[in-house]
Amino acid sequence: MPNFNLALNFFKGSRDPLENKRITISVIDGRGKFLGTQQTDTSTITLALPQTGDFITDQYTVNASTKGYRDAGYIGFRPGNNANGSLSLMLVERDARVVFRKPQDWPAAWAAVSNRIGTAFTDFAEKSNMSAACLLNLLEAIRLLPGGDQLLTDVAFHLPLTVATEQSRDKREAGILQDRALLFVDPRVKTAVDAMKGHELEDAPGSAHGKPKPGELSSSLKENRFPEANLQFTFFENAAAGKVYADIDMDYFRDKFSHGIFEFFPNTFFGSRTDPRKIYVLRWMASKNEQKPDFEPPYVLAV
Repeated sequence: MPNFNLALNFFKGSRDPLENKRITISVIDGRGKFLGTQQTDTSTITLALPQTGDFITDQYTVNASTKGYRDAGYIGFRPGNNANGSLSLMLVERDARVVFRKPQDWPAAWAAVSNRIGTAFTDFAEKSNMSAACLLNLLEAIRLLPGGDQLLTDVAFHLPLTVATEQSRDKREAGILQDRALLFVDPRVKTAVDAMKGHELEDAPGSAHGKPKPGELSSSLKENRFPEANLQFTFFENAAAGKVYADIDMDYFRDKFSHGIFEFFPNTFFGSRTDPRKIYVLRWMASKNEQKPDFEPPYVLAV
């Protein structure tokens, strides 16, 4: 079979092309065979990858590395029926920090959010830049859902700008952690999310996002659109009080095995938390490479 031509495009955490760096690229096929390395000093390179016609073999894992930056990669890329394809990879400086845009400079689509929290967001980000980055990740992912502009407006109306604690979920308190937002929402938010089941969202059985209290009903739905960094909603509903408590987060991995081994287990038993900076990188690459609208929360990772 003819080779498959894969164009690789390299970007920094600022979402700008990565220029003037010696980048080393390595590739393995779906059966773990090492296909070699190549190097480039430019922001793009095209690789000629062998195809065998075997479904498992003809999927590629690509890794890119350069001095002073964190590696970036993509697992299990499939050429499909095309002779050409492309991947975008984001390599972030090891000493990069979260750089927030000022609320007055947020995109017009974020008007509901800036009107609700804009004046207080800077103070909140100074208290916990990780919680602030997490919040912006979640809001951007919500905005990019079908009908997301209205859903973003409804969620923004109830946003708390307080840093939550590890006990906040069990106590049904509102606040933001570095890996999730906890808030009370209008029941129509849950109705809108439930309507996406079977399309953009699917049931997330066995959710580790807390247990219902007596008198509560819970449901959990998760995006199924991306290989990594999918949005998840978990709702706890108290019918008598007319309240809906929402736990909104994003996980690194889509499949339950990887999520359990590499994310839930260490988060639960070792106290580590999902890093919003990694979520930013994974979701940006997933959006680019799955040909979905660009994931561009109003911050970047830059030196």
